[in-house]
Amino acid sequence: MTRMFAGAASALIVLVLAACATEPFAVNGTASHNFRVSRGQDLDITLSTVGPGQYDSLPVISFPALRFIDMAFVGPYTPGGPNQRYRFHAESPGRVTILFRRSDSRSAVVDTVEVQ
Repeated sequence: MTRMFAGAASALIVLVLAACATEPFAVNGTASHNFRVSRGQDLDITLSTVGPGQYDSLPVISFPALRFIDMAFVGPYTPGGPNQRYRFHAESPGRVTILFRRSDSRSAVVDTVEVQ
């Protein structure tokens, strides 16, 4: 009986931990947006380009409520241009503006993030 209870308790703990795992808030596109994320949550922003050029690997962040983690080139890979995923972590409450500049200076994307 004790062994059965221990197995059921272990299964319940695994289910609770899986339910509590936070997925990153993910956004795809090239237009500027406004987002809300919770403190402690990750934010993934994927930008696509068409034609030559790409976005700078380091975005400009207006306020340290959001911490930049990294940038990676991600699929699907197309002849139109690269897809770049930027990962951030919401550190503290505040309003943050993120500027993504293109290497060819043709355009930029500005996203606003409210960390709650």
